[in-house]
Amino acid sequence: MNFIGIDMSLRSTAITIWNSNGYHFLSYMKNYDKPTKWTKLLGDYITVKNVSYKQSEDYSELENFKILDYDNNTDIMIEDIKNLLVGSKIVFGIEGYSYTSETSSLIDIVSMSTMLRLKMIKKLNAEMIIYSPSTIKKETSGLCYGWKAKGKRVITYSTRNTDYIAGGNFKKPQMLKALNDYPCDSNLSKFTKEHFDVLYSMATIPAPIPDLIDSYWVLKVLMNEKVFHIKNILEE
Repeated sequence: MNFIGIDMSLRSTAITIWNSNGYHFLSYMKNYDKPTKWTKLLGDYITVKNVSYKQSEDYSELENFKILDYDNNTDIMIEDIKNLLVGSKIVFGIEGYSYTSETSSLIDIVSMSTMLRLKMIKKLNAEMIIYSPSTIKKETSGLCYGWKAKGKRVITYSTRNTDYIAGGNFKKPQMLKALNDYPCDSNLSKFTKEHFDVLYSMATIPAPIPDLIDSYWVLKVLMNEKVFHIKNILEE
């Protein structure tokens, strides 16, 4: 089995793969021309590649460039994924779209994400599971911190981290903190625990770290749904 978590964006797409060879981390950063301090610290176990987009003042020409660039960039991603696969069974998880994004950005990310989704299905024969952004946040919190049950006739479940922030309200710092608090032996987890204090204090966590973390959590939520079915209910 190959399980894949994808965090898709135009600026910094991240992909986490797990199979019998362990974890693999892929990053595709816009205008990445040389290693940064943080990509150097991430080490050789994470593959970081540049993605570029042609520009034009002409509207129609720019739209043509976009389609060709999205096609080329997603071809690279598919080939990199293919080279890391073990066996033929593939399941991938990916977030749905956040409709709070700016309209122009949302249209572009939908275009590129649709290309990747279609290629995953048609070229790799992969099964696709789509999660809403709020679901990934809540499930991340639930996996890491557990759930509290409320009600007698109708039971509902809520989850919060150790700072009492509800899972559905998690942002990048809380996703980082969850990985720091979560027991895992992946290289990304080790990196997070080693540099947590510095990263958590930053106003903006540098790319591609938050994107890799998001893709990791998509993977863990997917694997829990498909394999482990863990729901840790906390006692009052």
